[in-house]
Parts: sequence; structure tokens; C-alpha cells
Amino acid sequence: MVALTDVQVLRVSARVMAQVSAMTDPAAAGVDHQDPSLPLPVRSSRLFQAFCQHHGEEAADVLPIPDVSRAIREVFDRQGGGGELGRLVAWDPVLSARLIGQANNPLYFPEQPIHQFNDAVKRIGNRATKHLLVTWCVRKVSHYRRVEVQQSVRRWWKASVFRAAVCQLLAADYSSLDPQAARLAGLVADIGELPFLGFADGFPAAYWNSDELERALPWVRPALGADLLRRWNFPEALAEIPLHARDWQFQGEESLTLADLVILANSLVAIGTPTQARQPAIDSLPGWAKLGNGGITPIQALQLLHKARAMVTQLSPPGFEGRSGTSRPGAYA
Repeated sequence: MVALTDVQVLRVSARVMAQVSAMTDPAAAGVDHQDPSLPLPVRSSRLFQAFCQHHGEEAADVLPIPDVSRAIREVFDRQGGGGELGRLVAWDPVLSARLIGQANNPLYFPEQPIHQFNDAVKRIGNRATKHLLVTWCVRKVSHYRRVEVQQSVRRWWKASVFRAAVCQLLAADYSSLDPQAARLAGLVADIGELPFLGFADGFPAAYWNSDELERALPWVRPALGADLLRRWNFPEALAEIPLHARDWQFQGEESLTLADLVILANSLVAIGTPTQARQPAIDSLPGWAKLGNGGITPIQALQLLHKARAMVTQLSPPGFEGRSGTSRPGAYA
């Protein structure tokens, strides 16, 4: 091979490459299509069976939803400011996760894992960050052909951002945890849904329906989410968030953790929805007793949800509202 221009050669130690290989091992995914605990309608689904048998490394190459990609491309086109771009990126589950994962890559020899978007930009650098965003949002185009998948992806985005806002507010007002780390935990808790939704979009339409899709999501998202975050170099405490996000009896540590916050947030956002009746009372959750400032009253909980919804409305990309198929944020849990 002959290079036509000057090139730079990067030597990487075998130790670092071994760490990268371990993080990107396709065998790490833990969705077992023969698990006897799976409901029969899920186990017998051709879509679910095909996904478990054939998904692999490509599952880690998920892209931001089309609405977010379009909003970011518009910022690039009109040469918008970094603050506007940063606001969009910091509140998008995929972009935040990918940038933070990139910053925690062993190639950077990080001394401490990064949990925040701003710290990731500082470590990677503004120029490299912009290049990555161009690659993910401009050069690659994420789109979904099936209406059912489009609706599920938009519902997922709104639910993720709403939960992230609730986590951030809970951390700021009722704990000593970093609100930015709490926001990130809420953003990525359900990121495992995206590989399955992308697979469904390309699977023959005659072999699945929307009910089949929704039944399978709760069973694939925990293991897929944890696998994705590990591949993207997330610290283990954050990579495990998808596994515990709806583990209502999760004990964890004596003090409040990010996993506790996500569980409480999922319970809070279900208030007033059909999902609430299928969940235990929020004050029975182990994390409830760990909240600071004397805990949260029902009135304070409603005020917090109202504030979180206002945050989501401000964050939604232009044109996003009214096309998601949901009546309000939090209507999906």
C-alpha cells in the first residue's frame, strides 16, 4: 500500500488494544432467546428470534434519531454557536453516550472515567468533537421506513429526555449526587431499545407487528443497553444502569446511587399513566428512603414533574413536537 500524501503512524500498545477488544466483543451481548422466563409470545416471535440470533457488532453503530440529526445539521449549515450545538448534544442519549464513550477510550489513557458531556469535549478537543458530530449526524443519515418504528423511536427519545430531566432535578434537590451525572444516567437507561428498533425496521414487514415490537422491548433493552455502554467505554457503575432501571426491589448501596435515582424517576414519570398500576408504590422502593432533605412529598413530586416537562419542551428539536405519537412526555415507561 502506498500513501499519496504524508501520513502519521500511531503505535498502540498491545495492552490498550486488548482492553478495546474486550469492550467490543460481540459475545458480550446477553439476550438469550431461549430463556424460559421469557413470555411465550416474546419467545415465539420471529422478529425476536431473528434479532437474538443475528445481531452483532453492527448493533453498537446506532445513530441519533432523525429529528436530532436534522437539528444538528441545521446548526452546522448556518454556522450556529457552540452553545446551541452543545445544548442539543448534551440532551441526546446517543450523542452524549458516544462522546463520553469516546473520551473514556483507552487510547486517551484516561486517569479517571468521564461522566459529563462538557468534560468529554475538553478531553477530546473541540475540533475532534465537531468531526465526530459531522460523522454521526451529517455524513451518516439515520432514518426509519416503518411508521411503527418511527413512533417508537420518537417515544423513546422523549421518554429518555424526560427521565433525564427528572433525574437531574432529583439529584439537585434531594441528594448529594452530581446532577449532570444523574442526567446522563437517565438519558442512557433505555438506550438498549435502539439496536432492536433498528433491526425491526429492516426486518420483513410481513413477519412482525407493532404489538410484537412493544412486547419484546422490555426484554431486550436491559442487556442490550448494558452491552452498548460497555462497548462505548462507560464506567461500570453507569453501564449497569440499564440492568437496574426497572428493578423495583434493587437495594444497591446504603446511600443513594444513580441507579436508585433512575428507578425513582421511572416510577415518577409513570404517575397518571396505565403503567403506574403495574408498578409498586413509589414510597415502597428502597431508594425512596435514601432521598435527602426529608424526602419528597406528593405535591413536590408533581411540581418536579411539571418542571421537568417544561425543560423537555425547551429541548425538543424544531418540528419534533406533535409528530411523536404521544400526548405528553412520560407517557412511555
